[in-house]
Amino acid sequence: MKKTWKVAVIGCGFFSRVQYLPFIRQEANADIVAVVDPIEENARKVCEDFDVPEYYTNVDDLIAGCDFDIAIDAAIIQEHHNINMKILSAGKHLISQKTAAPTVEMLTEQIEMAKKMNVKFSCVPVHPLRY
Repeated sequence: MKKTWKVAVIGCGFFSRVQYLPFIRQEANADIVAVVDPIEENARKVCEDFDVPEYYTNVDDLIAGCDFDIAIDAAIIQEHHNINMKILSAGKHLISQKTAAPTVEMLTEQIEMAKKMNVKFSCVPVHPLRY
C-alpha cells in the first residue's frame, strides 16, 4: 500500500489557489492537511474551498502543531529563505516556489540544511510538475 503524503501549503494567495491546491490530491498520492497564511481570513477561506482541516497564521505554529511530511512554500518571495530554513530545520521535505533565496549564499545554506536533516528539497516552478 502506498503512503499518503501529508502536505502543508504555505501561502494562500491567488497562485496557491490556482496552481497548487486544486492539483495536490489529484496529481499525487497526497492530502492537504494544513495551510498557512498571515492573513487569517485567507487561510480560513482556503480551508473551506479546498476541504483542508487546519490553518495557521505562521510557520512556527504549523511546525509545532501539525503532523505533515512535505511543505510547499508558495508565500511571497521575500519570505522564502526564512520559511524554507524553518521547514528544513524541522526535518520536513520542501518544495519551494522560485526564487528560494535572494542570494547564492542563502540558497547554499538551505541546501546544506536539507542535507544535514536528510530531507528532499526542490525549488521549482509548479508548471512542469503538473504535466
